[in-house]
Amino acid sequence: MDLKRYLDLVVFSVGGLDLTWAKLLLSFITIVGVFTLLWLGTKKLFPFLLGKEEGASPVFKRFRRQFFLVLILILLLGLWSSLGLDLDLERLGEQELEPLITPEEEIPTGPLSGIRLTITVLLASMLTWQASRLILSFFEVISIERYFPGKAINSSGRSRPQKIKAQEQLRAKRNLKYFVRTLAILIIISFLNIDFQITQFTINKNQFTIRISNLISAILIFLLARLVIWLSVRVFLTRIYNQRQIDPGSQYAVNQIFRYVVYFVALLLMLNVMGVNPTVLAGSTAALLLGVGLGLQQTFNDFFSGILLLFERSVEVGDVIEVDGLVGTVQRIGMRASHIQTRDNLTVIVPNSRLIVNSLVNWSHTDLVARFQVNIGVAYSSDPEKIKRLLLEIVGEHKKIHNFPEPFVRFADFGDSSLNFEIHFWTGELIRIEFLKSDLRFAIMKKFREHHIEIPFPQRDLWVRSSEPTDPV
Repeated sequence: MDLKRYLDLVVFSVGGLDLTWAKLLLSFITIVGVFTLLWLGTKKLFPFLLGKEEGASPVFKRFRRQFFLVLILILLLGLWSSLGLDLDLERLGEQELEPLITPEEEIPTGPLSGIRLTITVLLASMLTWQASRLILSFFEVISIERYFPGKAINSSGRSRPQKIKAQEQLRAKRNLKYFVRTLAILIIISFLNIDFQITQFTINKNQFTIRISNLISAILIFLLARLVIWLSVRVFLTRIYNQRQIDPGSQYAVNQIFRYVVYFVALLLMLNVMGVNPTVLAGSTAALLLGVGLGLQQTFNDFFSGILLLFERSVEVGDVIEVDGLVGTVQRIGMRASHIQTRDNLTVIVPNSRLIVNSLVNWSHTDLVARFQVNIGVAYSSDPEKIKRLLLEIVGEHKKIHNFPEPFVRFADFGDSSLNFEIHFWTGELIRIEFLKSDLRFAIMKKFREHHIEIPFPQRDLWVRSSEPTDPV
C-alpha cells in the first residue's frame, strides 16, 4: 500500500464528514505550528524586542494580546481548512456542513449574489484585519528611530530639534497606518468578492471601468510612494549625506528631485491600475491641456523655474539671499514658490520665477562668511592712528567677528565736519548682522568716551538779515 492511499484512508466519520489520515495529519501540523509560534513569540521575540524593563507597558500588553489573537485565528483557519469543511453563511438556516469548495466547482449564488460568505472567508478576513493591527502595534512597541542615522540636519545646517523629530516620526507612523489598513481592506475585498463597479465612462471610443479594487489600489500606490520616500530619505540618503558630508542645500535638492521622480512613477502606476492608458488620456485631453496651459502660464513658469533651481542650484535651501530689497534665508523651494524667512522671523512666499528671472544677491552661495562695514566720523582734532588702533581693538574683542580674513580700518574721506573712517570685518552672522553692527556701535561709543574722542555732529551758523522798511508812496 503506497503512502497516498494510506493517507486517504478514512479513520472515522462525523455527520457525513469523512476524516482521513491526511486531514488529521494536517490538523496536527497546524496545532504544532501555532504552539511553536506561540513559544517563539513569548520566549524569544518579546524579550528580544523590549527586554524585561518594558514588558509591563500598556503598549506591549496590547501587542501581546493581538499576537495571541492572531495565533488563535491562524489555528481556527488552519483546522477548518485542513478538515475540508466550509459553512455557507448565506444558507445558515439549513445548518448544512459542506466539503470545502474546490476551484473547479461553481460558487453557489444566493441572496448576496457574487459575494463569497463562508466560514473560511470570514476567518481569513478577520485574520487579515487582525494581522494589520498586529503589524501597527509592532511598530509602536519598537522605536524605529534607533535604527536610523543619528546625525540629521535641517535646511539651516543645524541638528533638527527633538520636536521636529517627533513630528516626523508621528507622520511616518500615520502613513504606515494608512498603508497597512488600506492593504488589509483590499485583501478582504478580494476574499469576499465584493469588487463592485463604481462607474463606467468612455473617452475617445475607449471604455473605462472603475471598480472598488481599482480605487483602493490607486490609494495604496500613493501611500506606498510616501512610505518609499520617507524611508529612502530618512535612512539611505541620510546615511550617504553623513558619510560624504554633503551640505544641506544639496541634500534638499536631491531629496526634492527624488520625491518628484517617485510621485511621477506612482502617478503612472495609479493610472494603470485605474485602467487608464496615459498615452490615450494625453491624446484625448490635448486641447484641454493646451487651454489650461495658456490660462496657467505663470503657474507653469514658476513650476519649471523651481525645477531649474533644484538642478542649477544657484539658490539653495539655507542660502541667505537679497531679492527686491528683501533679505532672508531660503527655507523651502516648493513646486510653485519658495519660502524665505526674513530677519523679522516672517515667512515671505516668493514665486520661483522671480528667483530665476530677477537679479538677486546670494550672500552665502560660495561661502558662509561675508564682509560688512561700519562707518564712523570723528573730530578733526583726533589722532587718525589712535582711531585706527581703537577700532581694531573693538572688533578684535567681539566673539562673532572672524580673525581671518583680518579686519581692517580705512580712512574714507575728509568730511564737512569730521574725519570719516570705515571698519571692515568678516562674519558668519548673515541674518543677525544688524545686531552685530549695533554691538559695535555701542562699543565704539563707550571706547571713544573713555579716551575723550569727540564724535561731531553737523553745525551751521544762521545769519538773519533784516532790511529797513520802505516809506509808503
